[in-house]
This record gives sequence, C-alpha cells and structure tokens, in this order.
Amino acid sequence: MRIAIITYDEYINIPYIQKYEKHIIGNGDDYDVILWDRRGCGGEHPNNHYVFQGKTKKSKLSKIIPFLQWRCFTLKILQAEQYDKLVILTTIPGILIFDLLIKKYKGNFFFDLRDFTYEGFGPYKKLVNLIVSKSAVTSISSKAFMKFLVPAPQIVVAHNISNDNVIQESLQWPSNKKRLTIGFVGGIRYFEENCLLLTKLKNSAKYSLRYVGKVHAGCDLEAFSEKNNITNAEFFPAYDNSQKPEIYRQIDLINAVYGNKSPEVKLALPNKLYDCVIFKKPIIVSQGTYLAEIVEQYHLGIAIDIEKDDIEMTLDKYLAGFDARQFEEGCREFLKLAQQEEMKAEERITNFLKERIIS
Repeated sequence: MRIAIITYDEYINIPYIQKYEKHIIGNGDDYDVILWDRRGCGGEHPNNHYVFQGKTKKSKLSKIIPFLQWRCFTLKILQAEQYDKLVILTTIPGILIFDLLIKKYKGNFFFDLRDFTYEGFGPYKKLVNLIVSKSAVTSISSKAFMKFLVPAPQIVVAHNISNDNVIQESLQWPSNKKRLTIGFVGGIRYFEENCLLLTKLKNSAKYSLRYVGKVHAGCDLEAFSEKNNITNAEFFPAYDNSQKPEIYRQIDLINAVYGNKSPEVKLALPNKLYDCVIFKKPIIVSQGTYLAEIVEQYHLGIAIDIEKDDIEMTLDKYLAGFDARQFEEGCREFLKLAQQEEMKAEERITNFLKERIIS
C-alpha cells in the first residue's frame, strides 16, 4: 500500500509527523511526504519528500496565491502517484484539497485536526465538518475543538506527547536558587504577549527569561530586549526534540503565555502543557483559555492576565503558596488520562493502515 502524508509546513515544524511515519514503516508500507518550504530555506530532503517552494507573507490576502499554487502542486503529485491512502496534517491542507478528499479518498484518509484557524467563518466550518464526516478517522488535539465540530464516530482525541520515555517522577525545585528561570521552548511566537512579559519582568532580581527555538517571522524578541536594555533575557537557537530533557533541566517555570484574543489560543492545548507534566515544571498560561481551565483543574501552574497583572507580584504570591505534592499529583493524573486517550488514538491509526481500501 502507498500512503501520502500531506502538510503545508516545513518538516521541522511538525514533530508529530513522526508518529505517523513510525506506524507506516512498522506496517511495511511505502510513503511520501508533501511539504511546503514557506521560508525559502532550501536544504536537502529525503527522496520521499516532495517540497513546494514558495514564501508567504504575514497578511492573509497575500497567502491566497501561494495556497492555490500549493494546491496545484499537491494535486499533480496525487494524480501522478496514485496513493491508496492519505494522512492530512492540520485543517488548511484538508480544506485546500477537500474536493479530492470527499470524492476520490472518501473513507481512505486520516484527518489530523490540530489547530483552530477560520472555523468561526460559517462556510469554512461546514467544510471542516464535511471533511470529518468523509474521513476514516479524525483526531483532535483539544476537546475544546468540539465547540465547532458536529459529534461523529470518526473523532478521537490525540495528544502531543513526546519524550514520555524520560518522564520525571517528581518535581526538582531549586531550593537555594536566587533567580528562577522562566522558559519558552518551541517556535518563538506571540510577540505582543512576550514583549509585555519581558517589559514587566525587566531586569528582575527574582526572574530571568529564556527563549529556546526557531524564531517565527515578526517575533524578534532578542532585538526587542536589546533595544529596551533588558538584561535578564537570553536566547538560544532551534533544537532537536531529543534535547528537550536537557533544556528543561535549566528551566524552572514554563512560559505558555499566548494571550486570549484569538480562537486559536483560546481552544488549543500546546506542546508545553505536556512538557509541564513530563518534566514536572509549573506552567504559566493566559486567563480565558481552555489551557487555563486544564491548568487550574489539575493544579499545574498559574493563569495570568498579561496586560493587567503585576507579573512579579503574581508569581511571588503563587510560589509562596505552591503545593509541590498537589502539583505532582495533578501532573500524574493528567498524564495518565492523556496516555490512555493517546493509546486509543494510536490504535485507530494502526487500524486505519491495516483496513482494506474503500472503493
């Protein structure tokens, strides 16, 4: 059987693709990956990678032509290669080739619905639900996505769990450390929120900020720090996922302050949540989000209002009343639930690959 994994991003930005590759390889199937080099980085790729070259700008209107070009690029490959099944990573690629999915590949594609994008727009929402109904399986990374989905038997909850082979059993709290490190690990985004955080904790004697990862366009926090003479912030380049355990050994609190202005951040559960429960590091999140609900339910950290709060005083108060045992129990409880749901999702992937092709 031949399978295509389809995404509109760069390979480095989609670590969850490796879950599907592992299953496909384990099943003995051939597969290709369709990608998009959106930054024009170039570089070498394996022989089974098809890479669309085309830069995108920040404005939504400027993306229309590149998206249509990506669609043409992808359709040509699918027509030439005649794959048996598809794995669609995230919503927008599914929308861009929805006509092919609901006709030619009905019942023969796995839809990984990972981000909220334009689901607030009625016609887009209808298309997403149509794709879900025609999929063999649809995985969602947050139960909050059910706010815009019609319940369907195809839907299964999946979690962004990685590094679960190195789970820290207990919190290692730095008892004698004078300054705690707040770490943002991953693609560096959310410029406005992080500028506020940097400004409010500027040159604090109690807290330093560390950013580790690839800088997204328009989010040069290092330049912002230099311009504003912020000396308690440091920056490190992109990393391999295997380096995360060592990176988190040097971090005390996780920065997942994304604001709450867009539906995307209101509904999503980011990788940092799983880093929190795996590496046992309390997490700082934004109020008014589904992530904040989870953090508060399981006592995993603190939800803040980045615009209104006195951040240093808020953190001081949280840490003064911090209950390590309650935090550890919450980590274990949430991780156990996530692992159970992930096992069901993994089983659906396995069955999808083994089931016969629907004609």
